[in-house]
Amino acid sequence: MKSAAVIVMLGLVGLVGCGSRDLGPTRYRLSGAVTFEGKPVKNGTVVFSSKAGDFGGGSAVIENGRYDTASAGGRGHLGGAHSVLVESDMPAEYDENWVPLFPPYEFDENLPELSSTLDIEVQAVKQRKKK
Repeated sequence: MKSAAVIVMLGLVGLVGCGSRDLGPTRYRLSGAVTFEGKPVKNGTVVFSSKAGDFGGGSAVIENGRYDTASAGGRGHLGGAHSVLVESDMPAEYDENWVPLFPPYEFDENLPELSSTLDIEVQAVKQRKKK
């Protein structure tokens, strides 16, 4: 009976901490403003892809001209050389004539290994609406 209790206790001790820590790389929070032609981008996404190809990238949703990787659905970046992709999203109501505010905008950025801010001014030519 004593040996069964010891086995149960060892099993419980082994379970302590399972799933309680993030075993992946250290991720850093990034937030800032996103503008196009000097005006806030209403909605969209920002994706951070590590140039080293490590463990996937970070991401954030743009809402009312701001993004934050710590917000719901976001994921922090790894620090170092990254490719940053910014896209505008379709409005909440479907519109068959809708075109993005700007084409996907991509640039390279060396992100610090600490939580920080990065304001993004989308450099793109505005697309014409479909007729």
